[in-house]
Amino acid sequence: MFVQIILPIILILAGGGVYFGLTDPIIRGDGFLGDGKSNIVQLRNEKVALNKALKDAEALAERSAELKTKVEAISAEKIQRLDDFLPDGVDDLQLVVDINNIAGRSNMKISDVELRKSDKARAAEAEGKPMVATVPVSFTVTGGYADFKNFLNDISTSLRILEVKDLSFSNAEAKGGNSYQMTVETYWLK
Repeated sequence: MFVQIILPIILILAGGGVYFGLTDPIIRGDGFLGDGKSNIVQLRNEKVALNKALKDAEALAERSAELKTKVEAISAEKIQRLDDFLPDGVDDLQLVVDINNIAGRSNMKISDVELRKSDKARAAEAEGKPMVATVPVSFTVTGGYADFKNFLNDISTSLRILEVKDLSFSNAEAKGGNSYQMTVETYWLK
């Protein structure tokens, strides 16, 4: 009778005692075997968070490799075109030569070139962004009206950014064509 009634009760009480006295405190992180700082539930939550962070890091590594491949696929010619579009410095002589070449393609003659320095910034340096500065160039071009329209079209489609800021003109057909006094600005990374 002892074995049939009392032994199962003792085993149930021992199992409850082991669970509530040993297993549950270990799960919660307290008791004589727990360190009081971490428990199994917290460790499981931390594992989930770390696994998510690991997956995010792997996704970022894949994206970084993809972007690196795209950057390496950019040809030197395209990089040069980008440098021409927004250079990191202004070569005064080359700027004047570029404007003169545009004028020559449009049958215009350039004269009275005046290059001014301007440090007008277009972005906040405090924000860590690159500064974009401008360089104004004033000059006079001489030629017919149709040629001047072609000249303005060539300026607007030039790879280098040239923005017309000021324009005045005078009629001087007897001296070889109309005279157009212009100021254009070009941009560069500071």
